[in-house]
Amino acid sequence: MSRFSPFFHSCKGFVFRPSEAKHLASPSSPIIRSLTIIAAICLVSASAGFGIYFAWTIGSKYDAVLGVIFVIMALGLEISKPFAVDGAFHLARRFKLLQATALALVAVLAVAYSLQAELTFMSMTRGDLVAQRATVHDAAQRAEQRYQLALAELGALKPAGTSKSATNAYLTRREALQNDLRAAETDRRTAPVAITADPGAIALSTYAQALGWKADPAQLGLWLPLIGVLALEVASAFAVVLVRSSSPQPPAPAPAGEPVNAASADQAGSAAEPPANTGEADPREKVKSAVLNHLAERGGSAVTSERGLAALIGSSKPTVRRAIHALTIAGVIAAQTTRNGTVLRLVA
Repeated sequence: MSRFSPFFHSCKGFVFRPSEAKHLASPSSPIIRSLTIIAAICLVSASAGFGIYFAWTIGSKYDAVLGVIFVIMALGLEISKPFAVDGAFHLARRFKLLQATALALVAVLAVAYSLQAELTFMSMTRGDLVAQRATVHDAAQRAEQRYQLALAELGALKPAGTSKSATNAYLTRREALQNDLRAAETDRRTAPVAITADPGAIALSTYAQALGWKADPAQLGLWLPLIGVLALEVASAFAVVLVRSSSPQPPAPAPAGEPVNAASADQAGSAAEPPANTGEADPREKVKSAVLNHLAERGGSAVTSERGLAALIGSSKPTVRRAIHALTIAGVIAAQTTRNGTVLRLVA
């Protein structure tokens, strides 16, 4: 590995000094973690709000006590849902399949209840909006038809004869048509603009037809509420998983057989790497000093890897690992594993 030392020396600024922007964008950054927690709380609160309101609406129609019981049930399901999903993942990784399946079943049933509540309210809300737009659209069309009919009849109106009664009938009818025309014109100007009753479904149908798919706007309108519902449910169900993903990763445990304290670390290092010359300083102490000097040169902290640090100081990866572990146990440095590498920091 020593032949690569010049390369690592030339790249040490890039390897061991990440930019501040990269640090702020790290999943373990306090800013990212705080935003993630806020997002998770908002998602779970929104999903729980739908579930609780739905439970109260259904239960309170029969009795207030029954409504309270329904609310308690909904609150329990909504709170347990993200934790059940997170627990199922953890148990599955440990091959505890029976417990993982039980938690997954709880999560599925909680999601099913939330889907029922959210689909009910979103479908009702969207249906009311579509019906309102359809009424406005129909009113505008009727005003337009009245205007066109009055305009056409007025243009074709002529006296039936030259007698006084025919002339009076003609003038009376013309005045009535002019009144209708003015009223229809007023309705046309004051009626709200509503080109289509369901613009979302029309737009999706148009895009689908452009791609060669035939889609009925009426059928698409029934499926549109499901998009928002699934987005909320999936996000709220994985809220705890989302928060865990932004949490700082704990230091990696020492592999099996690694020393658990500084004294045993020195003993193990002595057994694994005996000094080549008894008249020289212990190589383990040299590696520890090299690690401390490396951190001191970089302001007391550095982001690195065991392999890169070993190549940089001209040692082996197991020796560097034991040195870091011994210094950590002794409280001289602190080590934290992140996605960008191992963060080593001198303890003041």
